[in-house]
Amino acid sequence: MPTYRLLTAPDCPLLVEDPAGAELIALANACGQQFNEISNSPVAGVLNRDDGKKLLGRYDKIRELLTRSHYRVGFLGTSSAGKSTIFNRVLQETVAESGSGQATTSLPSRLRRRDEGRKCILQYMTDDQYRDRLKKLCLEVGIGSIPDAEDELLAMVNQLRPSVAGGEDNSQRPIRQDDIVYLKSFLDCYRGHRSKVRPGPAATLDVPFDNRAEYINHSYLKNANQSSDSMLLSEAQLFIPNKNLPERLELCDLPGLNASRSVDTIVTRDFIHQHLDGALLFVNAADNMANAVVKDILGRLTYRYGENLSGRAWVVFNKSDTLTQPHYFPGAGQRSVFDNILDLIRESKIPVTQVCFTSSRLIDDAQEAGGTLNRAKAADRLTLGNDPIPSTLPPDLLNVWEELVKDGGVSRLRHLILHEIAHSVAAQIRQSARVDLTRLAEDITFLAEAEKRRRTGGPALRQKAVTCRNTVLWLRQGLAGRASDFPVLAELRDHLRAKLAQLLCPDEKHASTLKTMPPGKLEQQFHIDARNLDETLIDMLSNEVIDKVFQKVGEHLDPLPAIPIGRYGGVGEAWQEFRRIDRTDEGWQNQAFPSFNSDEVLAGLGGRGHQHFDGETYLDLMGDKVRVAVAQLVHGLRSRLRLRLGELEAELDRLLAVDTK
Repeated sequence: MPTYRLLTAPDCPLLVEDPAGAELIALANACGQQFNEISNSPVAGVLNRDDGKKLLGRYDKIRELLTRSHYRVGFLGTSSAGKSTIFNRVLQETVAESGSGQATTSLPSRLRRRDEGRKCILQYMTDDQYRDRLKKLCLEVGIGSIPDAEDELLAMVNQLRPSVAGGEDNSQRPIRQDDIVYLKSFLDCYRGHRSKVRPGPAATLDVPFDNRAEYINHSYLKNANQSSDSMLLSEAQLFIPNKNLPERLELCDLPGLNASRSVDTIVTRDFIHQHLDGALLFVNAADNMANAVVKDILGRLTYRYGENLSGRAWVVFNKSDTLTQPHYFPGAGQRSVFDNILDLIRESKIPVTQVCFTSSRLIDDAQEAGGTLNRAKAADRLTLGNDPIPSTLPPDLLNVWEELVKDGGVSRLRHLILHEIAHSVAAQIRQSARVDLTRLAEDITFLAEAEKRRRTGGPALRQKAVTCRNTVLWLRQGLAGRASDFPVLAELRDHLRAKLAQLLCPDEKHASTLKTMPPGKLEQQFHIDARNLDETLIDMLSNEVIDKVFQKVGEHLDPLPAIPIGRYGGVGEAWQEFRRIDRTDEGWQNQAFPSFNSDEVLAGLGGRGHQHFDGETYLDLMGDKVRVAVAQLVHGLRSRLRLRLGELEAELDRLLAVDTK
């Protein structure tokens, strides 16, 4: 069991100049002292249990955060958002290699300012990281259970063939050729260089800074026969003497999402959840703002930081010079690009002050003009005639758009990085750490007290715990089967299908109108329908569906005998708290539930070809989307209920644990 020494101000360099730093250090030390006291008490064994280890893990993460030397902010975006190009423009030197359509960056590249000269340190995966990466790569190609023998796994991979989405409800994921090739290369790389992968600490390698692209980009994969250990690297740490980098901020260039290789998405998602303190999200300004990748990133950031992304996430709308007249001035009843932008940031609770418009071409024009753009030149580049300010631009976005017109937005983005982001992230981290430490102190106290009650509760407590556990196990078993085995889910499935189908096509008149629409109009109708379906689904989830399924389960748990379940007085009380939390937790909902909106009508329905796309075909496809979405939603609900019941089961198992001397 660990023994924690007291933290001091020198241990926490980011808190030295913070008036609240001493308070946070004191809170952290109080939690450490609680653990130390438990370690020397009769209930010390509780720290060896899973629940005790989780609390220790939470504390270790907070200590690591408080003792960190730099805040970490990631550059995130799709593989075509141009983030690496703008990254270089902000730094005024080429550090990240730019791609064209395909993701270039293969490793998280953590960039820090260092005045002593350029340096590149590569870090290999640990054993745990390798196994986790292998598991995720195998899942992408449909291998759910990895055989122990490497030769057997390699034989399975060699038999894989690309496929499209399929299954009875078309929810089965496709297998991509690039994923098969990558997995095979990954396995071959490990067989040839397994000594580089260690239990920990991770092995490192210093390489010449100018040779970094050979290791941190996907270019080495062009030669399939090249013997390289680069695929076993976990990250690169880059140090450069650049005045455009803040001293206490680490910028992390991450692989682009939605590329042809799933590994890029895997690497970036893992880094978001494990390392980032904040994010700069790059979005192609001309893309659909309901892009599934953009929504996925925002959902993950919300899951990590909470519903309000103020002070945590900044959105850079790049390639603004690719906007056209229909983007600025859409037809009657259509939404402008600015309407969609405001919707995106409002839904994610991102202030307008955390928005930036950029354009590499406008940056070039400004540099040629001596630093500031000629407004007529800017208007021409933005396809706006003589006035660079479109009439559809909302007042809320005027100031940030003017920064684009001035110099392509680079000075605003550079100012954000140098002066605002580090300050905002630091404030959010302090606030989060204070909340987390306060809650952790309470949880440590409850852990010790619950263990004392368990030891003194006797047969009466154990009998009550058995009664409660039997009910929980029965419920989990019922939820493990088909939706019809748990009637409320079957009822909700039918109700949701009917509600969404009615919204999609309320009457025969509407159906007749759709059937006569030309394909171009149907594309527009899709985005209208998708938005309406999404908003309706979200409203039903928040105000009806989640509450109803939790209530049904609660009817079985509320009458159970009162026993200590963590900080709660019984399983019913704990379940009602789960119900309250999950009704409003957008993070897990964004992860678990589907969205209708996508870049095109056929997305998510897998490899179906329609030579004659007409209204009848559209209604058929949208009906399929409704059925698939409802099936995914019911599955997500069932999984969440089982997870929550599993938490109760674990608590009850602890009450029933047999003491070992």
